[in-house]
Amino acid sequence: MDIESYLALMHFHPRWKEHGLVPEDHLQLLMETYEPGMENASEHDRNGVFHWWLKQSPSKDALVKLVELSYLDADQLMADDVRRHITTSEGFDSEVAQAIARGAVRER
Repeated sequence: MDIESYLALMHFHPRWKEHGLVPEDHLQLLMETYEPGMENASEHDRNGVFHWWLKQSPSKDALVKLVELSYLDADQLMADDVRRHITTSEGFDSEVAQAIARGAVRER
């Protein structure tokens, strides 16, 4: 399986790739442990990628993009928890807070 197939199978929104936030090395590890049926709980892998990013001390720009991706995620319970973690990130500021407040989904 390639990364593109894995992203689709695990329901990552296409904007992960558009934003350049696909951590290929981390996804390779996830792909190595994949077993059929894991896609039924794909939110666990998406949550893991969100938290992988948060451990990287992302820039404010990356945090705003992560906020947007959280609002685009199919599992809003998980995404709400991610947003709570974003508020404790080193790069969190008023711009990131505004992104959370407005839902961060930009019109295209």
